[in-house]
Amino acid sequence: MHRGLQFISGMAIGGLFIILCAGVVALLSMAPVLVQGGIASVYLGEPGQGVRISGHHLTCAQAPTIDRCTIQLEGTPLTLQVSYGDAERRIFHETARCEATYGDRPLGCDLHYYYGTGKLPILTIRESLGLSPSTLQRLYQDNFLIQFGGDNLLKQSTVIVVTCGVLAALSLSISSYPANPWVAIMMNGMAGLLGALMIRNPLHTLWGEWSLLVITGGAMAVGTIAWFCSRRVSRILYGFSGGLVITGFLWGFSLLLLILLGYAA
Repeated sequence: MHRGLQFISGMAIGGLFIILCAGVVALLSMAPVLVQGGIASVYLGEPGQGVRISGHHLTCAQAPTIDRCTIQLEGTPLTLQVSYGDAERRIFHETARCEATYGDRPLGCDLHYYYGTGKLPILTIRESLGLSPSTLQRLYQDNFLIQFGGDNLLKQSTVIVVTCGVLAALSLSISSYPANPWVAIMMNGMAGLLGALMIRNPLHTLWGEWSLLVITGGAMAVGTIAWFCSRRVSRILYGFSGGLVITGFLWGFSLLLLILLGYAA
């Protein structure tokens, strides 16, 4: 029975790991911070109703104080131009401005920056270009990762990460416990520290600045008692703690990756 559960959980963890690796590759391929051009992305339409186009799909020409990018939409060029006050290209500066045209038609253009995208600006065009639903659908599919926004991407990655943690906890709980008790005790302590960080505010009300130390020490003490009293209970605690630690590590990695690649904009 245990071997069957171990095999199933191992296969599930392997599948999720492949999904995570594929997700990282996809994030790298569309990362705003890795755009080789003058514009990180441009949003067309009203907030929540339009579509965002990645700078990876723009054809750009750069001059000392001007970046000009274009993309063909239904046979008509959408031209985007970002002008800087001087060759230093100072970001977050009032001299930076953008202009946009769709064919011969001038469009209103807003420019802002986000630290995650580095020196590349993010543009917004709120006017309707009269694009067909099929064109909007194609743009959405070609740029699907940057449509979600940082919060939604983090929520989706959190679901995968928590699932990995639960499966890891199950696998560790039904497998043999570590031969060295310090491994299990330290794992319990790390899990206690992560748990204390997750619910720090209510714990801080109870124990103040000592809350992290109290919870971490308590978790290690419980792990020590369980090890010497019941190996079965110790194995369950070790599995739960291992799953929590893996979840915390993967979640932190996901958050850091999204921020560094510029998806939190």
